[in-house]
Amino acid sequence: MNHQSSVRTVPTNEQVPLRDDVPAKMRLQDLILLLKNGRRTVLGFTATAIILTGLLLLNATPRYVAVSQMLLGEQGLIARNSFDLVEEQQNLTNSVIEGELAVLRSNVLLHRVAERLELENIPEFNPDILDQEKSPSFVDGVKVWVKSLLTDSDLDIDAEVEDLPSQISAAASASASQLGEYKDIVSKLRRSFSVRQQGTSYVVQVTAESEDPELAAALSNTLMDEYVKFLTDKRFDAAREFTHWLETRVTDLAVTLEESERAVVDYRARMEADAD
Repeated sequence: MNHQSSVRTVPTNEQVPLRDDVPAKMRLQDLILLLKNGRRTVLGFTATAIILTGLLLLNATPRYVAVSQMLLGEQGLIARNSFDLVEEQQNLTNSVIEGELAVLRSNVLLHRVAERLELENIPEFNPDILDQEKSPSFVDGVKVWVKSLLTDSDLDIDAEVEDLPSQISAAASASASQLGEYKDIVSKLRRSFSVRQQGTSYVVQVTAESEDPELAAALSNTLMDEYVKFLTDKRFDAAREFTHWLETRVTDLAVTLEESERAVVDYRARMEADAD
C-alpha cells in the first residue's frame, strides 16, 4: 500500500529577489569610509576657511563703544544741586521721556556735537580729507580734463533746460540746507549713536561707537553736555521772556497807577473849588 506522508518539504537555499525600487541605506561605516577617502578635501576646505577668517579679522577695523547715562528729572540731582533737567518731575511720563529721547537724536544737538568736536577734520566722519591728502594721479587728471570739456559743452543746454526748484524739492531739502556742510557728517554721527531708556526708569543711556576709543567717549559725553546746555538755554530763554513780560506789566501798572493818582488829585481840586 502506498502511504502519503503528511510532512511538508521545506525548500532550502531559496534566494529572495531584491527590489530595485528600495534605496540603499547609509550606514555609519559608509560615512566613515567616505570621510576617510575625502579627508584631504575636507582638511583643505577647513584650512582655507580658517586662513580667510584670520585675514578678515586682521584687516577688520575695530569698533569701540562708550556708554553714558543720565537721570532725567530732579531724582539723583537734588543732593548736588537744585537744577532739574526736566520740568515738572511729577508729570514725567513715558511720553515726556520719549520726547527727551527725540531731542537727544535731533539734528540740532548732533550739529552742536559735530561743531564742538570739529568732526569735519576726522576721516571717520569726513572721508574727503583722505582724498585731499592724496596727490592726484595721471588718470585722475585725465578724468578731470574730460569732465571739464563735457561740462563746458553742456553749459548752454543746461541753462536752457534748468528750471527753478519746485516747492516740493525746496521743502524736501530744507533740513539739509540748514545743516550745510555738516549734512553728511550729521548723518554718519546719527548712525554712531544709540539712545534708549533703561527699562521703565528715568535713566537715559547714550551709546557712542567709533574707531577711536577716546573719540567714542568724547561723543557720548559731548552729547550729554550739549543736551544739558540745550535745556539750560531753553529755560534761560523762557525766563528772559517771562522777565520781559513782567517788566512790561510793571510798567503798564505804573502808568495806570500814575493816571489814577492824577485823576484823584484833579477830582479833589474840583471838589475844593466847588466848596469855595
